[in-house]
Amino acid sequence: MAFVWAGLTIVSSLVSIAAGGLLPGFDSACAENDQSGLCAFVGDSDSMLLVVGIALIVAAALVIWGGVVALNGTGAKVLVVAGGIQVLIQIVWMIDTGSIAFGIVGVIVPLAIISLMLNPVSKSWFQSKGKATF
Repeated sequence: MAFVWAGLTIVSSLVSIAAGGLLPGFDSACAENDQSGLCAFVGDSDSMLLVVGIALIVAAALVIWGGVVALNGTGAKVLVVAGGIQVLIQIVWMIDTGSIAFGIVGVIVPLAIISLMLNPVSKSWFQSKGKATF
């Protein structure tokens, strides 16, 4: 689940980065008397798309690393921390954009990964390998 989620996060983050790169051009093409407020929104959101996109790619790399570490049985700490970082980034993105419908999946899936790593069965498996758990 971690590898699939990390792959989807990387793909969607690349789209966000591309959109963040294209939006300044759209912003400059806006008319001076924009009454809809769309141009002001685009001007404010382009840098946020770039920052969140880069942060999510870094977090996705941590999720991949955490997945490898967890599969090897050396611990779940990296995956739990990486999932927590992804949740925080998604919450910041949802607050900034006001888009809860699209961002909620980005919160639910990492929370599911964290709960799977912290359930008693996973903890007992890591303890059987001689590794510490949370």
